[in-house]
Amino acid sequence: MGISDTTDSKKRGNTMNCPACGTEITLGTEVCEECHTSLNYLEDSQRSQLKRKILHDLILKLKPAPVITILEKESIASGIKLLQNKKSGCLVVVNTEGKISGIMTERDLLFKVAGTSVDLDHSPVAAIMTPHPECLSVNDTLAYALYKMGHGGYRHIPLVDLEKRPSGILSVRDIMQYILSVWNEDNTSGV
Repeated sequence: MGISDTTDSKKRGNTMNCPACGTEITLGTEVCEECHTSLNYLEDSQRSQLKRKILHDLILKLKPAPVITILEKESIASGIKLLQNKKSGCLVVVNTEGKISGIMTERDLLFKVAGTSVDLDHSPVAAIMTPHPECLSVNDTLAYALYKMGHGGYRHIPLVDLEKRPSGILSVRDIMQYILSVWNEDNTSGV
């Protein structure tokens, strides 16, 4: 791995601390280069702590990203531009009342638009969105979110308020970063 690769990983937050020596390492590394400790295990106490946090912590604790919405009648081209400008992997599609009607993801673009003759400027996002997506609340547990994501094969789940209006977005990356932060807390606190 070159110096620029390491710098890019740090910018993206793709690092963790070695549980044995505390050296910062890139995610996916199997052995710490500094102390040669295998990183393919979790101590029982770490497993228990992580399990407890996943079972009991609420999505709210992750401070989910603000939701990026688009009206269902807007063009696919507008949706693509919004994804690019916001550097996001999905948009929550809303109706004129501001309620969720669907979600438009990068995968929707890849599987429903790429290589087709869809007119991006004149076709609405409603034509390619995934309708009626699963939604969660910030008061749901991480375990429930993981279950919904794993069972449904979702990378993103919209979060809604009590009136079923979009309030945020939860991604698999958010959960993984939280798990890694718990791991790092446990390793730096001597657990």
